Amino acid sequence: MPETFKMYNMSLTTANANVYVCPVNTTAIVFMGQVSNSDGANSADMSVMVTDSSNTSTKFLAKTVPVPADSATTFLTGKLVLEANDYISANASSNAHLDVTVSVLQLT
Repeated sequence: MPETFKMYNMSLTTANANVYVCPVNTTAIVFMGQVSNSDGANSADMSVMVTDSSNTSTKFLAKTVPVPADSATTFLTGKLVLEANDYISANASSNAHLDVTVSVLQLT
């Protein structure tokens, strides 16, 4: 079973967006999930969800968690296992302040 380490990142907006979608025929282990605030003056809130595509269940990993200016916070304190088509999505309380990064091990 081949293993591939991947890193995904994106800037968050007020619209919910997929940060990572587990590919077909793949199991993924998410090792790290972090949101940073690059704004030097303003705090912003982040919300991060995980969706289990086998039963279309979406649950919050973090909901309206404040990220102070010039700081970062994690939304994942352990490992998260995703199956094919499961995904992590996120949004922010304001545009252009928060960036999200996840580190993933994909098993194919």
